[in-house]
Amino acid sequence: MNRIIKHFYKITSFPHCSSDTDSLRSYIVEFSESLNYRVEVDRVGNIAIRSKNPRISLQAHYDMVCIGDAPKIELFEEDGWLKGRNSSIGADNGIAIAIIFALMEDSAEIEAIITNDEEIGLIGANGFELDITTDRLLNLDSEDIGAIFIGSAGGRVIEANSKISREPITSGHIYKSQVSKLPGGHSGVDIDKNIPDAIVEVLKTIKDVNGLKLISINGGERINSIPTSAEIVFVSDKRLKDFEPVDSDLGYIEDSEKIIELLTSIPKGVICENRELSIPEVSNNLGLISTEEDKINLSTFLRAMDNGKLLDHSESTIKLLENFGFKTEIVESYPAWKPEQSQFFEELFVSYRSIYGKEIEVTAIHAGLETAIFKDKFPNLEMASIGPTIENPHSLRERVEIESVETIYQVIKRVIG
Repeated sequence: MNRIIKHFYKITSFPHCSSDTDSLRSYIVEFSESLNYRVEVDRVGNIAIRSKNPRISLQAHYDMVCIGDAPKIELFEEDGWLKGRNSSIGADNGIAIAIIFALMEDSAEIEAIITNDEEIGLIGANGFELDITTDRLLNLDSEDIGAIFIGSAGGRVIEANSKISREPITSGHIYKSQVSKLPGGHSGVDIDKNIPDAIVEVLKTIKDVNGLKLISINGGERINSIPTSAEIVFVSDKRLKDFEPVDSDLGYIEDSEKIIELLTSIPKGVICENRELSIPEVSNNLGLISTEEDKINLSTFLRAMDNGKLLDHSESTIKLLENFGFKTEIVESYPAWKPEQSQFFEELFVSYRSIYGKEIEVTAIHAGLETAIFKDKFPNLEMASIGPTIENPHSLRERVEIESVETIYQVIKRVIG
């Protein structure tokens, strides 16, 4: 087992789900100081690690999306891939921390900017209080070997809720329709991979039920994950053999048809394509929905490669929700990183190609990268993003290609010089 993978095994031994990162942060600080690197930590838990004369800033985050048994993670290797048993593994972005650890063991002249709580709204980057002392920043949070990313999508999370009135159930039959154990995936980079959305799928199961009266709908796990499970409980005047009979203490929702019409009307998945970059241009993930006795709540995550389109689609989504009587709030918003090819990019491209030995793809990512926020805070930074191949992040199927990890490590060493 190579030392980078050993470091990753150690990292996964510390709980580091978003909002529960203290133990891993302490270990990162302790490890860095043991190698005589200077360390600073700000109020929101961001870490800056510096050698005496850093030549480049490497940027990553140390929280993870916990799915399944995580933060209990049991790693195993299979056919050149590192996987977890019934859990996400946090290769997004823990494998980058492991690479940085190996570089520090080499006494690399680097500055490492490691942010906290990226996965729940880029909280660390937005609250960043430290300094970046070089003029080149290499983000290590992209997930395709052989690719250099020079742009990223902006995003907006819209939370909405509506009061509901209920009527007592005096007749009919109560049933449950459930979809579970779907594969899930990242709501940005996987949104175009035809991964079934449990909320969409469970709505499909009831589309032919006439006169349905809704009691509840619940689904989704994380706003930035494609839902893996969802459940609808409803009343039907007729007996239905394809659904599971259940009991309910709640009455049915008066405006059942209106709620279902809204849920089927909200744009979901890829809304339009960016043909030049062969990625989604605009997408939306209806990631969470829950029903209380007197209220229904939902959260949807819009992404766009252009700030103007992000604004337009978020405004149209808010208008749709409000037309159906929902109150809305934008609880998370971050800009797109406009694609740029700087002198640093040119140097990175040459170094990458010399190590990789194949053609390098230059593209952008349909997900939020902290680079967009750092570019806003430090306008003179020249930036790019690379990373090893990580498939199905934020899901039980998350895995990282071991050989690609070593390649990225070697590329960074060449760039440092």
